Amino acid sequence: MKNGNRHHIGLFVGDDTVIEAKSTQAGVVTSRLSHWDEWGELKDVRYDGEEAEPFVPVLRKGSQGEEVRALQERLLKLGYSLPRFGADGKFGSETEKAVKAFQAKAGISADGICGEQTNAAMTAAENAATKKNEEQENTVPEAEIGTADKTAARKVRIVSSGRRVNIRVGNGLQYGRITLAAPGTTFDYVATAANGWHAVEVANQVGWVSGEFSKTE
Repeated sequence: MKNGNRHHIGLFVGDDTVIEAKSTQAGVVTSRLSHWDEWGELKDVRYDGEEAEPFVPVLRKGSQGEEVRALQERLLKLGYSLPRFGADGKFGSETEKAVKAFQAKAGISADGICGEQTNAAMTAAENAATKKNEEQENTVPEAEIGTADKTAARKVRIVSSGRRVNIRVGNGLQYGRITLAAPGTTFDYVATAANGWHAVEVANQVGWVSGEFSKTE
């Protein structure tokens, strides 16, 4: 302030307005930014209307807390083993070794310290893993389709005992459902996979039904 008190702090809230804790007697008041001699920008706060980048802590051997636990959980999900201590929130030699292994695979400096670069690389690896899983869920594994002659069986009939059966996008329980089919429903036959699931034509696409609940005819 102009009174020379360099330790007084206010918060600029826009429109030339500052909120300040002026004194014990005066309490919290507002003043004009033009009355202040000095001001600075806070770290991680954007002054151009854009959202600030999230703060990324630097974690290393000796760090502790929930941020370390979150890092350990990310490492485990990415396939890096923490067999002795797991996600215990303590950055020890085991976690350091896992971080170095990830860094080496990601092609960045393997120093065992998790900062902005390592965090960004982990986010990229997580996004790639998610995309791969989504592609696998929505892709019919053609290599598993059997070589049965399509003309040998023209229809597939649902033969479950009183309950509807899932028709899925792939030949396994891990694939999403297209629709449900009641007992006795028939579909045009396409092929049979090595695991016994039948591919059928349904809703203008190829669906799959377990051989346990269907038969060709």
